[in-house]
Amino acid sequence: PKYVVGDATQFNLGPEYGDNGKFKLITVPAGGIGLLPGKEGVSNFFKCAKAHLAEGGRMIFTFITPTIKYFNHKVKVNTFN
Repeated sequence: PKYVVGDATQFNLGPEYGDNGKFKLITVPAGGIGLLPGKEGVSNFFKCAKAHLAEGGRMIFTFITPTIKYFNHKVKVNTFN
């Protein structure tokens, strides 16, 4: 296997990885999405990942959302497409 260290919000692995830069499966470590910088960072990550998925490919990730009742202040929840 090859490992790449870089910015998860803007990447292009190129044809030397996977099957001409495409993968049947992309996995993201537990909580990895929550470490991305804001809405734009998350959106950019998904765009890059989608560009690297082979036709019919899948991406597996977890997204941890804290329980609101544990916060002592008002929480603004953002959604994105």
